[in-house]
Parts: sequence; structure tokens; C-alpha cells
Amino acid sequence: MDTQYNFHLKQQNSNFKIYINNMNEAIYETILLKSNHHEVTVPIINQEACITSVHLMEWFTHNSQATIFVYLTYLFPVEDRKDELEDIYVMIDHQLYEKRRRLIKPHRMHLLVEGLQPFSLADDTIYPYFNNNGIFVFAKNQSIPRKAYYMNRQLTKIKIADKQFKLQGKLSLRNLEMTSLELELHSRNTGNKTIVAVPFDLVNRMKSKMHIKFDYIYKIDAIAQIREMMLNVRDDEDVWDLFWIIKQQGKNDELRIRCGMPRIIVEQLMRGEINLTEGENIHNAVPYLTVKGRNLSFFYNKYTLEEFSAYKKVVKAGKRKSSNNMKPVWIVGERPYKAQDNGLRFFEYLRSHHPEIDAYYVIRQDSAELENVSACGNIVYYKSAQHFELMAKADFICGTHHPDFLYPNRSKKFTKILHAKQIFLQHGVLGVKNITEFYSKKIKDFNTDLFITSSEREKEIVMKDMGYESYEVAVTGLPRFKRLFDGEIPVKKQILIIPSWRDWLTNEELFLQSDYYERYSSLLNNERLLALKEQGVDILFCLHPNMQRFTHLFTIPKEITIILQGERIVQDLLKESALLITDYSSVAFDFSFLHKPVIYYQFDRSRFLGKYPSHLDIDKTLPGYISSLEDEVVDEVWSSYSSNFEMTDHYKELANSFISQRDDQSNERIFEAIMAIPTSIPKLDQLKNNTLYTIATKKIRKTKYYFPLMKKFYTVASATMKKNPKLILFESNVGKQIADSPKAIYDELIAQNADYEYVWVHNGKTILNNSQTKIIKRLSPEYFYYLAKSSYWINNQNFPSYLKKKKNQQYIQTWHGTPLKKMQNDVQHFAGKDEGYLKRVNQSVKQWDYLVSPSPYASSAFKSAFLFKKEILEVGYPRNDIFYADLAKQQAIITEVKEKYRIDKTKKIVLYAPTFRDDDVNDKRKHEISLKLDLDQLYAALGDGYIILIRAHLIIANKLVIPKEYRDFAINVSKYPDIQHLYLAADICMTDYSSVMFDFAHTKKPLLFFTYDLEHYRENLRGFYIDFEKQAPGPLLLSNDDIIEALVNIEDVTNRYKEKYAAFYEAYCSKENGTAAKQIVQRFFVNKTTA
Repeated sequence: MDTQYNFHLKQQNSNFKIYINNMNEAIYETILLKSNHHEVTVPIINQEACITSVHLMEWFTHNSQATIFVYLTYLFPVEDRKDELEDIYVMIDHQLYEKRRRLIKPHRMHLLVEGLQPFSLADDTIYPYFNNNGIFVFAKNQSIPRKAYYMNRQLTKIKIADKQFKLQGKLSLRNLEMTSLELELHSRNTGNKTIVAVPFDLVNRMKSKMHIKFDYIYKIDAIAQIREMMLNVRDDEDVWDLFWIIKQQGKNDELRIRCGMPRIIVEQLMRGEINLTEGENIHNAVPYLTVKGRNLSFFYNKYTLEEFSAYKKVVKAGKRKSSNNMKPVWIVGERPYKAQDNGLRFFEYLRSHHPEIDAYYVIRQDSAELENVSACGNIVYYKSAQHFELMAKADFICGTHHPDFLYPNRSKKFTKILHAKQIFLQHGVLGVKNITEFYSKKIKDFNTDLFITSSEREKEIVMKDMGYESYEVAVTGLPRFKRLFDGEIPVKKQILIIPSWRDWLTNEELFLQSDYYERYSSLLNNERLLALKEQGVDILFCLHPNMQRFTHLFTIPKEITIILQGERIVQDLLKESALLITDYSSVAFDFSFLHKPVIYYQFDRSRFLGKYPSHLDIDKTLPGYISSLEDEVVDEVWSSYSSNFEMTDHYKELANSFISQRDDQSNERIFEAIMAIPTSIPKLDQLKNNTLYTIATKKIRKTKYYFPLMKKFYTVASATMKKNPKLILFESNVGKQIADSPKAIYDELIAQNADYEYVWVHNGKTILNNSQTKIIKRLSPEYFYYLAKSSYWINNQNFPSYLKKKKNQQYIQTWHGTPLKKMQNDVQHFAGKDEGYLKRVNQSVKQWDYLVSPSPYASSAFKSAFLFKKEILEVGYPRNDIFYADLAKQQAIITEVKEKYRIDKTKKIVLYAPTFRDDDVNDKRKHEISLKLDLDQLYAALGDGYIILIRAHLIIANKLVIPKEYRDFAINVSKYPDIQHLYLAADICMTDYSSVMFDFAHTKKPLLFFTYDLEHYRENLRGFYIDFEKQAPGPLLLSNDDIIEALVNIEDVTNRYKEKYAAFYEAYCSKENGTAAKQIVQRFFVNKTTA
């Protein structure tokens, strides 16, 4: 052992030797492989130990946990006992020792590591590594997380020209020191790579509580390697990715990470390209940053001398203006090799219906699909000299993917000469896969002036999730719908299996090891599925274009027909098939629009969706049967066959929600929408979509200057900006939800088709399906702008107290409950609030013009609590109108709630909705939750017949955690936006001192009160406006035993409190009749009887 180290960890195949050079008086005894439930001991003899495959096999045989933590146990000499636990001490040769153990951590021990690498153990792969907390572990069948050794990277300099490719930057690693660094240039087309060694310097080595951090700087010029790649390319276009190949002390395997993450200023200033002449060709490499991860890559193109001359010519000429004497030029296309989707259909329309324009279709000259478009004429070959010239002249560029797929070159000097409006025709109805990271307004590499959608639902997704304005999104339907709805192809007894692609399956090795390959191989060879052939049903299998290269790897039975890319038009396959089996593909929407059944086979949903949630509630909104199991899929296929492949009315309704017009006029609507693109963009929109503004806002938002700056901005804007008389701003529950009475008023305005514009303040992901509604973040710059701009404010809590509205703005305060507990000026002391709390609230109340009240009792309490002297609208709470709606509407809501939470229909639902406690705060004066329910006791007594929905108060909703073992009995519904829906679904409501009781009483269903701290709450916290103990319309329960008894005997409880309940209803609910929202809308927005 190297004596300069205290510990030495050395791997030899599947054995791990540990040598100890004891520098103190500690006595090392064993190596311990440990988890919560099992441990394996390895003795240390003569300062050495060896963890063998036998030890590891023993551990994994007795333990299902996939990760082993490795400890060293030792005796440490101490002077005397400091702990009452006698068994941690031992006496040896008159010396007292304390039993201790330590994890193997390089930052806490002077450790030499040697030879770490994955190895096989029986049928498993074991990965030994130091995790991101610096702890040595063994993981079974779990590859080493990148963050175990890698921390971050940054490019601080990028210089690119014909004779230089210089990179400079920083790398930070953890746990193990770097021994070598290489830069790899990797071809996506061929897999060929060129590697260059990179010199580096260690500039900082820092220990933290968790690990050792190593900071490095590097500098390299790799122009020779780029030129070498150019001279060995076989294709005329490619993409080259750059990787750092890192070797670290003690590891045999390499760490491979993308080269990228430039500083903001470096990204903004990145320019240049690399050109190399070889005979009659020009090699051209243009740098770009990937959408995911901002990684550095190159677009490679090979040009003829003529093509490259055209490129230089148009760049030199610069941006051109449209000539009034020429026909407008429209460029249309899909991917350069494609002509069968939305691009083709829109081009056909332009060529046949608009001779007044010059429309051109961009496609590769060697494309197999060229014949699909040739008859239309005006074909321009991709990367030709004509292509460069027409792009410079183009007035409109209409593409189905990123517009730069249609560019003959993607350098900044070329793209900046383009003046065309960009139209995103899309390549499918979006929704399942979250595409924000590819097509968001914030993505600087994706520019579009018009985003084509097929429904108001889809438009709302594009606006809310991706940040587009209403005028940038058109609901028209996709161009391919023209062919979809022409009815020219008869339906056959045919099943089409057409799965989507997986971006992580990039080569044959990964593909053959994947669940995708295993699941679809099994499905295609399922005997029950193949038996349909005997019934005269044909089965077709068609892989996504990005997966077609793997088709030959499948073993395809004779009963199934393979469809290869370009052999058939996908739209025709959809039209002639009777049933579709897919997973996440957007073709399912097209198929469902024909009102034919769809089966979704989703066995890998979590991985497919990734870290970003779907734009949709998949289980609730997709128009077809969903399963992750092959047998269930085949069962559903046979069920559909038995019903003559008829789509159910339920799925037809869901399908219709994704398309606004089921006709063949989509191209006409798209053309009209393009012609209506605004010639100028509002200045605020220009500002907020500016990259530098976005970056600056994020940085300033984190500083102490942000709110003073926003306050000044609001003051100036409010004083100088002309108010929009048609603009209403809504906020509910400080932006956490779109719900409550503001939402009910909004819904009524929408129902009446009121001529207004709406802004909702919301920090979540709710979709409203209304293009006249804009959703903004609370406390964002847009928040202060729209508060200054709008003529109406509607809120159920308060806006920031430092904001003062103008006299020509009206503020309707709906409040958020009938008060039981005393509020504001009626409370002598607020536990958990700072001294300025009451002053701020009173300042906010002064801004209110109108206050909505549900009853005379509430009006009286409001006047006292808020010192409110303006008009009270005693019309009832708009949020309670739902209790007086027709039964069909109520039942639809109940069904929605039960389906969302998968509630067993045979069980009764108890909604538990307590308020918060003013004195339940932590050291930082943040409210805590103290759930007094004994879930174990309640589950044992009530689990067979009840489900408990727990709704924490908004203030503490994020603090509620329900243990996993009770989640089929107790469900956290704190984030469900509309509590009124939960009232309808519940059979019984249990609360404490919350205003919940007043709203739930409208249902006339049983109420229980869990008042375990009644005396404390009444005497020390708030106090009540009424004699709560006397008037409560249900029993006051002090313990979990009381809860169980009340629920077991709920009918007796209901009868016992029947008269009290009736009196309570008469006092606090009888004035409401379901017209509150309508009355407010009529007064303020339709008849406008107010000043």
C-alpha cells in the first residue's frame, strides 16, 4: 500500500480490496455492507479486507434494495463514557474504546482509489461508484448517475473561422480528480469520431460536507480535427456533436458529457463558420447550440462551387425588401426528404387556388417522396443555388418543423438576411408529449409568426405553456385534414399498429436491449392478435420515420404486413384502417377525428414524457382505451372487433374536443390566418420576448431591487397608461389556483359571450380553452403591467398592499369564505404575524370598491373586521352557484373527481378540510401543518368502507405528506383547484373552524367537526363571531375514537343534528339561489349600471 494514503480501495475484477494504513490508535474491525433491513460483514485482518462476489451475492440474495452502502466499523479510544448506551463501549487492555462506523468517503479520509469499473454478477451488472454525496456504493442494474462525478461546465470563449476553432472554458467534477481530458467530434450519421487531447489546469480543490470539488480550466484549438472530419465525410450533410471525454483517478471507465453551456454573452456573440475547399466541393461547418442543454454542435454541409457561390452572393446582398411589382414568394416544405404531410397538402392548395403567388416546395433531389409533389410544379431542390436565391426573396416560409429545416444554410449571417414571415404548420396535433423545450416562444432558435392549431384547447396550450400571444396562434385545423376528410378511401377490416419513436434509442445495441423492442416484438407475435387474420382482419405495422432503420430487427410473422417509409401515404393508411394501435403518436388524434377506435399501448409513459409533464391529463382526455399491458391491449382489440370497430360516444366526444372544425376547409382558414398576421408587434411583447430582457429579468428578480423597481414601474404606468375599458384582471388565492368566486364570474362572462378581454394571474398549468384569456405569473413584470392597464380587478384575496388603483378602475373583492373565526380588526393579537400585518391589510382594503357577501351575517362581520364602508354586494358567493345547477352538471363533476383520484365507487367519501393554526409556525415564521388524524387507527377501523380526501388550507397545502402505505385510503386533494367540486363528490365533510362548513351546508350532507383544540383556538387564537358550540350543525369531535364512532353511526348523527342543521342552513345559506355570478356580470359588465 502507498504509505502516503490512510486508505486504499482497489478493484480487481469482482473483488474489492481495502488496505488501511492506520495513522491513529483506532482499531478497524469489519467492512459492513448495509441497508435498513440486512447487512453482510467482511472481517478486517491485519489491516486488510476483501469484499468478494460471494459477499455481494449474499447481500443481493437477501435484499431487494438495489444499492449497497459500505461502512468501516472500528473502535476509537476515549477517556470516558459520554453515552448511556453501554453496548457501544468496550475495554481492551485497560483502554476504553467507543464503537464507531464510517462510510467510505474520499473527502473525509485520505483515500487512494484504483480500478473502479462495472462488472457482472450472475445475470446482473454491478456498478461501484461514489455517489453525489461522496459515499462509496454498489448499485445493481442501475448505471452510474452522471452527477456522481460531474458537477457543471461552462464555455467562456468560442472563436470559429476557417483557420481556427478555439474553445476555452471551465469544468467542475466531484469525488475523484481528473487525469485526462479529450474533445470528441462525433458524426450522427456514421458514428465516426475524431479525438483530440485537451490541456487543462486544476485551479481549485475544495472540500465540502458532502464531497470534494475539483475546478478546472482548459483552452484548445481543434481546427485540425474539424478539417480532418470534413475530408472524411461520406454524406453531403450531417450533424457533428462535441463531447468531453474525462478520465478520473481510480476509475477505469470514462465520463462522457456534452460540450456546451456557454456564458450568456458568449452565446449571444457566437458567430462564424468553417469552410474548406476540396476540388469541386466546399465543405461547410456551422456551429449551433442544441435546444436541449445548449450543447455545442455543428451543421455540416457539402456544396458545389455553384451552390456556395450563390450562398455568398445572397449574404453579400443582405436583406431585401419585398417588391410590389413581383408576385409574393412562398416557401413550403417539411423535412428536406419529406413530401406527404402538412407541407405537401398546403402546397397543393396554394398551387391550385392562388395563382397570384409564387409558391415553391423545398425537397431533396434524391428524395423517395419527390414524385408525390412533382406534379404541382415549382419544385426547388434543397441546397441548390435557386434555393439560396428564393429564400432571400421569400415573403412567407411555411414549414412543419423548425423553419431552419428548410434553410439551405443555418449560419447567422445567412438567417439574418431573411425577411420572410414564418408559419409553423405543425406535423400533428400536440398535447401528449410536452414540446415546450422545442417550440416555446422562449426558445431563441425557434422563430414563428403564426402557430397553426386545430382547436381552442390546443391554442390555449400553445399560449399558456409555450408563451405565445393570441394573435400568434390560429385555430384552423391542419392542412392534411383536407385529405383526411375527403371520404375517398373505403374502410377495410384492417388494424394499423403505428408507434411513436424514442429519442433515447439511437443505435441497434440500445434498441435491441429496450422495452420498446421487447414489447412490440411480443405484441406482433401474440397468438390471440394474429388469430384475427383468420377472421379476415389485416394487420399492418409501420414504424415512425426516426425508427425505420430498426425495422429489420423485428421477427415479423406472416400474418403482419410491414409498411416502410415512403411506401404509403400515412393519411391513406389512417383512412382505410378500422382500428389504430399506437402509444403517444399524434396520428391517434387524426384517426379519432374519423370517429374510429384508438388503443394506446403505453408501457413506458414516465420515461417517454420525461421531466416535463404532458400538456394534457392523459388518462382523462385521450380519445381511446389506454393500457400498459399487452393482454389488455389484445382484449380491447377483440372487444372492438366484436363491436364492428365502432367508436364509443364517450371517445367521440373526447376526440371532438381536439378539433374545432371537422371539414376539409383547413387550408382556406390557414391562408386567411397568414394574410391576417399583424404587421407590427406590441412593444411589451417585443420586450418580454427579447432574450437579454428575459435574462436580465431573471437576474434582477433574485435581487433586493426587483420589488422597489416594479413598484416604481407600476406607479408610473398606472399614472400614464391609458386603461383598456374591456380588460378584466382576475386573481384567486394569490395566484395559486384558477378557482373560487373569481372563476365563477369568469365562467359566466364566457357563457354570456361578453365582449371583454381577460387576464388571469396564475402560477400553475391550468388550461382555460379561451383564446381571449391571457395567463400571467403573479409578481412578474407583466403582472404589474396588466394591473396598471386593466379597468377591472377581481380577486378573492388581496393584491400587494403597496399598489394603489386609479379611480377609473373598479375592484370587486369576492373574499373567500363566510367568517366563523374572527378576522383582521376584530382580532386582538395575531400569532405568527409580524407587527405590520394589520396595517398592510387595512391599506389593501381601502382599494376595494365592492365586497361580495353571501348573507346578512357575513356582511355584518365584514364591516366590523375590514372597517369596510363602501357597497357590499349581498348576492351570495358565485362559487356556490354550482350547488343550484342542474343535476346532470353536478353528476359530471362528481364523476370527474372520482375518476381523477380513482376512487372506489363502492366506498363513501369523507372530505377532511381543516383550517390552519396561526401559532403553527417554524423558526422562520412559516406556517406548518400538524395533522392530528391517526391514519393507522382510522384505516384499520374504516378502510373497508371509506375514503378520506384531505384538503389542507391553501397556506399549508404544500406541507401535507401522506405516508405511502395509506394512499389508497387517504388522498391528498390540496392541489385540486375547485373545492366546490370536492363538496359535491363527498358524502360527508369534516372540518374544524373553517368557513368550509358554511359552503358545504348548501349540499345538506352530513357535517362533522374535528375540534381537538377547541378551547385553545377559541381563547388564545381567534375567537368566533357566533356561538360555535351551540350552533354547529354536527358533532364536535375531540379524538380519533370520536371520528370513528361518528362515521360508523353516521345515520344516527344525521338524525340527531337534523334540526340544528336546518337552522344553520336558514341562517347562513338561504339567501343564495345560484345566480350570484349572473347578477354580478349583469350589473358590472352587461347592463353596466355602475359608474
